[in-house]
Amino acid sequence: MTSGASRTLSVYLENPGEGAGLFFQSPPAWLGLAGFFFGGANYYVAAALAGAGHFSVAGFIASGLLHVAAGFFLSAWLNMILEVLGGGGRALDLFNLLGAADCVWALALPLSLCARLLWPLGSVEALVAIGAVWVTRFILQAKFVKEGYRVSWGKSLFALLSPVIILFLLLLIAVGALVGAAVIALTRHF
Repeated sequence: MTSGASRTLSVYLENPGEGAGLFFQSPPAWLGLAGFFFGGANYYVAAALAGAGHFSVAGFIASGLLHVAAGFFLSAWLNMILEVLGGGGRALDLFNLLGAADCVWALALPLSLCARLLWPLGSVEALVAIGAVWVTRFILQAKFVKEGYRVSWGKSLFALLSPVIILFLLLLIAVGALVGAAVIALTRHF
């Protein structure tokens, strides 16, 4: 008797379309944790290599664990938003799919290293390489959300961008409240 992951892999090797369908139906349970930790750790090393900080073992572990925690909350949020938008799926499967997408951060390390070797004095190029990996990861996440929840590209992108939209709206409300308080304070003096 084979495990779900080995069955999915063997079916994928024989028929990639059917194997991908099995993967989206039930991704391996360990994939989310491993993918988010691996992605966070790779991101940390690549950022340190790009000159955005110094490497430490504690930072390496903390980055991996923070990526796992962020993945957990993002999956719960996206599951809620996608259910409201009419998608059907499970939060655990979404967590595992987003963890698989986070494995793309493995590309950041060699790209950052190549950028630092080609341009030793500039870290901008290495940061651009990290940005390119981030865009790739975002597109992969959107694809996984679209396939996993059977929603359109627009709904997938909206769900993924919804935390940023909410933070932007909260920032606008805070700025509006500060401006309103300043106007009220100024009008009291006159």
